[in-house]
Amino acid sequence: MLSFARKERERFKSEMRQFFTIRKTLVFLVVIALFLVTRSRLQPGVGKRDTVAMPPFNWKGQTVEGCDLDICEAKQRSELMHERCKGHPMIFKGFKPHDPASYYRFIYDDKHKVIFCASTKTLTTSFYRMFYEAVTGKRLDYVHCRKCWYDQELGWLDRLPIKEIEKRVEEYYKVMLVRHPLDRLRVSWKRGLVAHDESGPVMKEIGRKIVRRYRDLDEQDIESEVNDGIEFEEFLRYVNDVEEDEGSEHHRAWMPMHHMCHPCALKYDFVAKMETIHEDAKHILQMVNMTREDSHLNDLIHTRSKSVHMNLRKRLHEFDSVDPDLLDQIVELYKWDFELLDYHWDGETAACGHCTGDPSGRCC
Repeated sequence: MLSFARKERERFKSEMRQFFTIRKTLVFLVVIALFLVTRSRLQPGVGKRDTVAMPPFNWKGQTVEGCDLDICEAKQRSELMHERCKGHPMIFKGFKPHDPASYYRFIYDDKHKVIFCASTKTLTTSFYRMFYEAVTGKRLDYVHCRKCWYDQELGWLDRLPIKEIEKRVEEYYKVMLVRHPLDRLRVSWKRGLVAHDESGPVMKEIGRKIVRRYRDLDEQDIESEVNDGIEFEEFLRYVNDVEEDEGSEHHRAWMPMHHMCHPCALKYDFVAKMETIHEDAKHILQMVNMTREDSHLNDLIHTRSKSVHMNLRKRLHEFDSVDPDLLDQIVELYKWDFELLDYHWDGETAACGHCTGDPSGRCC
């Protein structure tokens, strides 16, 4: 068990180097985007945001491994999601539009009339921290300090009266940040149960529950086993068993994204994906009216992110040795995240979007 944990930690360190490169790019671009959002033009005297007519973002020439076609424009991506929602009305089940608790993952900014919903393990902490700093000019080490947000006229929707929530949801520009479902699971396990860099009290307790459930050990041995690391298949078994035993009572680290952000109940204006965050961030910059006078910012973006590329296909080695029946159950658990957000899995490779031989095909 100890050697297993060491091996996973070494692999984790290697992957984290690439992770932090992407995170730095996201952080920088979010800061710039939110700084520039003050330049967005709003319809005078009207609460609704007046989207400025702009030329389509130039996605031409952006290709990925195995795909020579264009990448979907942001509008196409959102329309694809909403079109798929129409065919599955059962997805609305569980969402209570008049219950503030349904909006607990949403942050809002009244000044710029924008709402974000970021699923966990999609650079959420960094995103929220940079959002706060860009708008307020102040650093916030603990992003879950809700009073800090309220003091700056920022905050979570679920703390508002339902009438105020509904008004903002109707009028504000809405952005959803997502990631491949299986990659989210992999990161939740590695960061919380192997590398322990996010092992707060909650993740520690989850580790104890997993050890008690799947290992025949005396109570005094449990803590050392948790510290040595939880095996990936044990973690997946736990996630699946919790679904069967407790239904929707998932820990937020692996809760299906459509349960958190309700993409079929709310009409999102933009769906940003971790896998295409560099291009998506550039789209956000354009939506907030980045002009030729800001060309120096373009140079900075290019310098800070020149090593970042789109990652629409990713080999997830951790799933290689997982029991096939268990893996099928896990994929089924995230069925609607795959379907609505256009993610794919062929048994070993996670794919963002689709490539087709048809000239009208897109990589979304």
